[in-house]
Amino acid sequence: SAIAAIETSHLALHIWDEVDPAVMQFDLYSCKQFDESIVLQSIDDTFGLIEHASMMLARDPFLSTNK
Repeated sequence: SAIAAIETSHLALHIWDEVDPAVMQFDLYSCKQFDESIVLQSIDDTFGLIEHASMMLARDPFLSTNK
């Protein structure tokens, strides 16, 4: 597992390599808007995704920059 603080946001990465293929969970929390497809492409370029599932959660709407 790994975590990183990025300004007012954070990343968390968890990898289970006991299974084949390995399973990875990546969490990205950001106060700024970002393009999910760019994040997924970067992960694919680095790790080679076989399949993925993603979920975008909206936090408190009063804190959101997506207005």
